[in-house]
Amino acid sequence: MKKKINVLLSTILVSALVFSTASVSNAEEPAVKETVQKASNDELAAVDDAAIEAVQSVTEDKSVENVEAKKALPASSIKIATATSGTDSEIKSLASKSAGEIYFDGTSVKGNRWGWSRTVSFSKKGTLVLAAQRVYGNKSVSFGIYKDANMTQRVDLDLYLSDSSIKTRVIKIPKAGKYYMGAYAAANPEADVHAIATSALFVSGGDRTITNNKQIAVGQKDKQINYFKFKATATGYVTCYASDKYIKVALCNSSKKALSGYTNAGYNPTYGVVKGKWYYFKVYSRYNSEGSYTFKVKHGKIAEKSGRTKAKASTLGRNSTRKATITAGSGQADWYKLKLTSKRTFKLYFNGRTNDRLKIEIYQGKKKYTRTFYNTHKSLTLSFSGSWPKGTYYIKVSRGNSKSSGWYSLKWK
Repeated sequence: MKKKINVLLSTILVSALVFSTASVSNAEEPAVKETVQKASNDELAAVDDAAIEAVQSVTEDKSVENVEAKKALPASSIKIATATSGTDSEIKSLASKSAGEIYFDGTSVKGNRWGWSRTVSFSKKGTLVLAAQRVYGNKSVSFGIYKDANMTQRVDLDLYLSDSSIKTRVIKIPKAGKYYMGAYAAANPEADVHAIATSALFVSGGDRTITNNKQIAVGQKDKQINYFKFKATATGYVTCYASDKYIKVALCNSSKKALSGYTNAGYNPTYGVVKGKWYYFKVYSRYNSEGSYTFKVKHGKIAEKSGRTKAKASTLGRNSTRKATITAGSGQADWYKLKLTSKRTFKLYFNGRTNDRLKIEIYQGKKKYTRTFYNTHKSLTLSFSGSWPKGTYYIKVSRGNSKSSGWYSLKWK
């Protein structure tokens, strides 16, 4: 996701997305086609096709006789697109749909603010990536999100447009509510009309319900904690994936009580879950200059055939593979037994995924052999040298500590 957003920030986009749009308007529009023709050959040469089309969708085919005639046209609009998933196909298909335009002249908003502002509302906290290009006018322009209509209290750093290059800025939206999007020149443009082509994409940073294998985009700039609600449709496991491998994930029950400790997303933490239960994924993210990350979970079913106690241990035949779940928040262990019909050596193969560690114990009479399977492992082979006497051996699989869970497979030969 970070690599993807870096590419988008070099154009006029942000992580993205299925969009819903809201608009704000202004009735003053200048003739800008000539300026765009001058800029498109040199200044925009390095911008990819999607970005160019988004800018040109605002600025081309808008020639009028003069500024006064332009002002008489219907109001322009700025579209704020809301991100949901961050997939490549959505980015490509919806790039131009977030394009908008702002026009203003020497009308003073207040004090040294000569410009334009309109209200915008956000239903959740999150981040807003603003991209803009000054396509008409000769004064430097500031463009951003503000707490007041006069643009004296900015929410975050705004864009400073001193030339015709495309610039971007990730702006944090600290909470749901009403704000003001605005653009102004610090020096009075007097009779001059200024115009900027814009793109504004919002990424929600709010908590939400997630489902199996459905990626979400999460808006986040400053450190924050999110709770993503999930219902297990089968007894088995859930594995987490995130574009930022350094965010930390923990599993909680339906009351948001922790069932695990934090694990870095880069390890793809995996948890054992029970059909029909609701869980929360508690996600902690530190400062993020990219402005967003993606997150998803994959849910799998496991039909388990293990014993609940040593006395009820399930027989594990040679070359037979068993799969099972160690459930989050439960101290229940799994028991198996294998029989050697003659003196021999053998190997035990253990594979799986966990958020922390699983423990494997082999009992030979009063002797016990213990191994640990960590979340950094993909598989574990336990080789036992020497000849093992004929008899019955018991295998116990359990959580490595009170915060561990996951799934595993077991085989011997």
